[in-house]
Amino acid sequence: MYGEPLRKVQHIAEFLAEQVREGKLRLKKVGKSVTFHDPCQVVRRGGAIEAPREVLKALASSCARCTPPRHQLVLRGGGGVVANHAADDLRYKTFRIKMEQIEKTGAELPVTTCANCRQTFDDGQAHFKWDTKMHSLLELVADNLIEDES
Repeated sequence: MYGEPLRKVQHIAEFLAEQVREGKLRLKKVGKSVTFHDPCQVVRRGGAIEAPREVLKALASSCARCTPPRHQLVLRGGGGVVANHAADDLRYKTFRIKMEQIEKTGAELPVTTCANCRQTFDDGQAHFKWDTKMHSLLELVADNLIEDES
């Protein structure tokens, strides 16, 4: 309207980072080290690179590895590809590399902001009988809110 956007469109990680920065969202430390998996669409196309890292800094005692997205492996499961079993071989091949990347960090909690990535992780975790679970940034925030006592 009159050249101004009516609403600000942002990813939930950007909203959470803004709330943390402004002191409106206070979080307990999870007491574990984390590593962050950058989702393709959110980071590479959407540009929400620093926001999830800001939130993780408020949540975690240490961020074992929050590498720039250009150094991370793409999971090859987004856009519903995880349901295309013709792509299983490629997906499992790349997932094995991703498992190694995560294990090298020594982090206790891998975290992402994408449901497709989590679904792909769940599938790969089951396939390889891997005991590491991918966590949702939003759920981690919800589970570690410091609520006002008023």
